[in-house]
Amino acid sequence: MDRRAFVTGLGAALAVPCTVAAQQAAKVSRIGFLSNASLSAPGMSAGAQALLSTLRGLGYVEGQNTVFEFRWADGAPDRLAESADELVRLKVNTIVAIGPPAIRAAKEATQVLPIVMALEIREAGEFEGVLRRVSREHADSLALLLDPLFTANLRRVAEFATKNRLPAIYGLRQFVDAGGLMAYGPNLVEVNRRVALYVDKILRGAKPADLPVEQATKFELVINLKTAKTLGLTIPPSLLLRADQVIE
Repeated sequence: MDRRAFVTGLGAALAVPCTVAAQQAAKVSRIGFLSNASLSAPGMSAGAQALLSTLRGLGYVEGQNTVFEFRWADGAPDRLAESADELVRLKVNTIVAIGPPAIRAAKEATQVLPIVMALEIREAGEFEGVLRRVSREHADSLALLLDPLFTANLRRVAEFATKNRLPAIYGLRQFVDAGGLMAYGPNLVEVNRRVALYVDKILRGAKPADLPVEQATKFELVINLKTAKTLGLTIPPSLLLRADQVIE
């Protein structure tokens, strides 16, 4: 495994001497962010804000000692290579890459800069082809894994499931916010907070090769009762009691 890149989930903040911390705070850190998604996509704004607020809490203040360079591909992965090259030319100290397409682009753009990767998941196929196959196979229900293919089109996926009367469970609560039936998976805001901690460790001098690959441990169950009613489903009370949130 290429140890320059990491998935974030759990971990402890790296302890550094006060003198080292002071030296780090005195210089300007440039942090690059690369994603195939759009900042306006449901959940993306909250995740980005969680990442930035965590970094600010760690002492990285934009306009004072930090410059943030965001590059959003807005669902057009062909833009990622150019954006990744641009981040390298800007001489950022580290690149946060969200999802496989962005991770690949960052790794192809540099063999030197440390890359903090989040949500590294399996390779995605063609979106429309997936929906056609689901219809062709006459599926009775859907279970969607965490995948940029689906998260980039989460509203369309939720609408497709409801239109075809398919009970579906998703890997992120953002699908339920968009009208999906239920979701069980990692909290996207918490994931981005962990990304911020890894960025902090690297900028304070930690060697990427010494940092462990981490996975999320905080998960949430969210159920949309309005969608359940539309689908003609009755959710067992025992399951509702276990939910972290029920949308009525």
